[in-house]
Amino acid sequence: MRRFEMDDTDPGSGDTRSLGELFRDLSADASTLIRQEVALARVEMQRNVRAVARDAGGLAVWGMVSVVGGLVLVAFLVAGLGDLLDNYWLAALLVGLLFVTVGAGMALRALRRLQGTRVRPQETVASLRDTAAWARTEAAELRGAVAGHDGGGDGG
Repeated sequence: MRRFEMDDTDPGSGDTRSLGELFRDLSADASTLIRQEVALARVEMQRNVRAVARDAGGLAVWGMVSVVGGLVLVAFLVAGLGDLLDNYWLAALLVGLLFVTVGAGMALRALRRLQGTRVRPQETVASLRDTAAWARTEAAELRGAVAGHDGGGDGG
């Protein structure tokens, strides 16, 4: 097996590691980077799922509170409007339409907020794109270094 050494002709490079050592280092660095990316994705997903669960739980709790309050108000409004109009079925219809309209508006607002929560790990996706670009650059430099050592002589 042929062993390649980096020459010290480059003034900025004092590295004399073999090509095998460079590959091992690149592999170790890539493995570490991938593990860190996976850990970041896991943390970000947990944070996003917690936010969705919190918003959904709030939606359920406040929805039930609204229902109870709505029932009490419905009874009051139907009785009061029925006395004024001297027509309880019309009072019940008007009050019912009012609460359906208000409830639908509140539910749509909560649904929009819930849809606005992103579950996909945005930071991790961006970081993975950067990592892929870095890996391509490193691989190209390594190929160039190998090609420079293989084709460096005038005869062979």
